[in-house]
Amino acid sequence: MRIVNELISYAKIHLGLNKFDETYIANQICEIIGCTYSIDESEVDNEYIMSMNTPDLLIDKLVEVLHIHDQDVKSVERQVTKIMGLLSLMPSNYESKFWETYNVLGYDKALDDLYDYQIKNNYIQKSKIDRNLKWTYLYKDIELLITINRAKPEKDNKEAIQLLNKEEEKYPKCLLCYENLGFQGNCSHPARQNLRPVNFVLDGDEFFLQFSPYLYFDKHFIVISKEHYQMKQSEKTIRHLTDFVDIFPNSFLGQNAPLPIIGATIINHEHYQGGTAKLPIMEARDRFIAYKDKELTVSYLDFDSSTVKVISRDKEKFIEVMNRIMATFKDYDNTTLGVLSKTTNQHNAVTPIVRSVNGNYEGYLVLRNNRISIDKPEGIFHVREKNHHIKKESIGLIEAMGLFILPGRLANEIEDIKDCIKCGKVVDKPGMLHKYVVDNFVGNRLEDVIKEYIGEVCKEILCDIAIFKDTATGNKAAAEFLAKINY
Repeated sequence: MRIVNELISYAKIHLGLNKFDETYIANQICEIIGCTYSIDESEVDNEYIMSMNTPDLLIDKLVEVLHIHDQDVKSVERQVTKIMGLLSLMPSNYESKFWETYNVLGYDKALDDLYDYQIKNNYIQKSKIDRNLKWTYLYKDIELLITINRAKPEKDNKEAIQLLNKEEEKYPKCLLCYENLGFQGNCSHPARQNLRPVNFVLDGDEFFLQFSPYLYFDKHFIVISKEHYQMKQSEKTIRHLTDFVDIFPNSFLGQNAPLPIIGATIINHEHYQGGTAKLPIMEARDRFIAYKDKELTVSYLDFDSSTVKVISRDKEKFIEVMNRIMATFKDYDNTTLGVLSKTTNQHNAVTPIVRSVNGNYEGYLVLRNNRISIDKPEGIFHVREKNHHIKKESIGLIEAMGLFILPGRLANEIEDIKDCIKCGKVVDKPGMLHKYVVDNFVGNRLEDVIKEYIGEVCKEILCDIAIFKDTATGNKAAAEFLAKINY
């Protein structure tokens, strides 16, 4: 069958398939498709296949063939993943290739190649991700990054709490477990035969790196504990982050606050997120310097997500100060600002991020609190209800750093508003976005008005989650908090 020959050619060109294995793999694919293998190189345009940046066109053909035998969409998706896994190098072979590249050509090349490989074997479905909407919004001389992620399903904060409290009897226990490697998937769990992670050790603990299938930004990866245990923050957390940037100095790595509402949606498995991108928080200026000597600088950023910045060339000093600030905030109370560190549950937590810059360790500590009240049941330091039509989910570390991942539904709502305004119709369910656009667009500025409105809401969200608001009272409290630290 032609598609089998084309897939084998694609794998030899792009995925490193050994020619001595091609017949074996082809027969495995034929078993899935329901055909007999017949080598016919005349069916294959190798130059065309060599030009492919993604396997999309071949997968479209493959899906057509699979649908002849099975009309279930989810089943077909799982079969496609299985076939792409067969065409890929075995995980151990890819891992050896990764570290060989790392040692010979450097960490940049090794990560770039892994990223490209996961696109080529369809683990990262780049064409779908490229449909995401992206733009920037000016904020305090910094450009916030705003995306509408069509690939990522929207979640409610309650889902994270339910997942945390859920009994873990299934296999794999969660979407992050190492046991996902090669997993065939089912109706509620995606197949992962084409996943190719990279393993390493951070402070004596085993972790692995994989790219996110949703890609919040280019080369967005997740670093995951090989052991399944609930997310936590301890003195090891910062050492994990610094050890990672020692291995990959071109990257940043951070941990979501390990509490519902203010952090990760999968709290029951320890993991970090990072990448090679330079996110807006890294461009922020200091609002004030809290401490400075030859070895250490601690400042408070002019960035509304209440962030402390720590810089030091001395790794041990850096870890010590980062941990000291985290520990101090964990027990910090300020009833004037509505901050209670704990009631029956812990409420204060920190989102730490670390990167390496010109030989210095550079850390960002975003201060968070997840307490709720009767009038703010979604969270006192969460997105205000008036902005829920734009974003209701937890605000995690990537958004606290100034890159917003807005739900895919907004793309459809924007198109509905555009169509209705252009046709002079009324939107069936007019909301705040619609009202603002109707009241403010002039001439051909419809697209700009929509982006400006959403950008303004994103700016407000940073203010919503701030522990110390950018007011005289808030800045005084921030300075007093940092004055408590023994540097």
